[in-house]
Amino acid sequence: MAKRFNRKRYPKAHPTEAAARVINGRPWQPPPGYVKRRCSRCFYWFSNPTERDDSRCFDCASYGQRSRR
Repeated sequence: MAKRFNRKRYPKAHPTEAAARVINGRPWQPPPGYVKRRCSRCFYWFSNPTERDDSRCFDCASYGQRSRR
């Protein structure tokens, strides 16, 4: 018997990674006081305050700090 997709558990489909990269690749300007940077791990563009010198986006920086069950 084939498994059915549970609509209650997964109500909306998430965009694919390719679609997310297309959206992220469009030209955009960071807010005032922020600098546009490219993540050294996933290569997504993100904005950071000018006084911070992070080379990774928030998701990649917090990836190693998440608890695993």
